[in-house]
Amino acid sequence: GIRRAGISALPLSENLLKLHSVFEFKGTGFGIDQYAVYGNVYNINADIAASQIAAKIGAKKLILMTDIRGLLRDVHDEDSLIPVVNVSEVPMLKRDGIISGGMIPKIDCCVEAVRSGVNRAHIIDGRIEHSILLELFSDEGIGTMFY
Repeated sequence: GIRRAGISALPLSENLLKLHSVFEFKGTGFGIDQYAVYGNVYNINADIAASQIAAKIGAKKLILMTDIRGLLRDVHDEDSLIPVVNVSEVPMLKRDGIISGGMIPKIDCCVEAVRSGVNRAHIIDGRIEHSILLELFSDEGIGTMFY
């Protein structure tokens, strides 16, 4: 069977992570337990892994790419993008139903990263050409920034 791996189930070696300068996570990864004796398979969410890595290596920014513009006030209206969110506003946005469904774990990762020392976390639309550059180097950005 497949077991879901939570944040605490991801032991990370800071020294190992510092050996790598670029990490790319796409979708959900599957891994076998560290000893490979038991043959357990874990469902490891890429956003959780990225959040943990960003915090562990002292990253200034975490960028999560998805197929929507960012956090939308109305999921059916792409023009309802919320460009900036303070992590203290997240519980209220959840209560109001603005953060729901598949966005909950993605935003929880952003909150966890910021609370763990990452200065900013961004959710951006990877379908947009040069989306990372537009988010980082324009005054308004194109996604949602959490701080």
